Amino acid sequence: MSAALGMMQSGWFWQATALVAVAAVLCALVGSFLMLRRMSLLADAVSHSVLPGVVVGYMVGGYAAWSFMGGAVASGLLCVAAVGFLTRRTRLKEDAAMGVTFTALFALGIVLLSGLRTVDLDPGCVIYGEALAARPGSLALAVGVLVVAVGGLLVGYKQLELTSFDPVQAQVVGMPERVVHYLLLTMLALATVAALRAVGIVLAIAFFITPPATAYLLTRRLPPLLGLAALFAAAEAVAGMAIAVVLNANPSGVTAALGLGVFLAILGTQATARRLGRRAAVAA
Repeated sequence: MSAALGMMQSGWFWQATALVAVAAVLCALVGSFLMLRRMSLLADAVSHSVLPGVVVGYMVGGYAAWSFMGGAVASGLLCVAAVGFLTRRTRLKEDAAMGVTFTALFALGIVLLSGLRTVDLDPGCVIYGEALAARPGSLALAVGVLVVAVGGLLVGYKQLELTSFDPVQAQVVGMPERVVHYLLLTMLALATVAALRAVGIVLAIAFFITPPATAYLLTRRLPPLLGLAALFAAAEAVAGMAIAVVLNANPSGVTAALGLGVFLAILGTQATARRLGRRAAVAA
């Protein structure tokens, strides 16, 4: 316990915690719109499919942010294009097309990551994340992507809101729904790269889905939904990092499990409250 307390008092621990919190907030904001558009499964697909792009980007430009970002965005958009092609040109449904596409791209990334000697990336850190071993520039990269994402959400708020809640009306008024769609997917790919060192590709999906889903239990209005999702994500990140240090466990796994615990606690509390309310009504 004393060693854990000493670790939590160090500057590098709080830098790692800030990285996880920023990545969590970023994923939660983007994930909120994906959830409203019923595209959460696509977040899972894109999160996995960016791996080959990340590896190729590293081979081209090393740890430079432009190579990571460019490779991830290209790979993520390739996944989306492939899903659309399979859905339109074959008898596969969208979920099956997603499964075929992201598993193929993820497998390709694993082969590149483990088979090429020129790639000096730790597969464990890429897939599962390790915030405590993150490079110094990871926090700056995550903050930069968060600023860009928040700016994009503010500028395109009305378009995102209308296309998320009423896509038919958006088409009637001539809103470029497809452009908004691909911009959101671009932010998804960027958020995945920003979360790479913090939680890894596999568990990034927990931040994309769980905080927005938890917030959705409490509100149906978009501004409170975004605020609560970001709040849950940041709080779970900080608490998860502290618990992980005490338990000497993987921070990304602990944080994802904590988010699920919060979701189940709120869901159970609401179910209990409704049951007690029905009993009170029957008794009255």
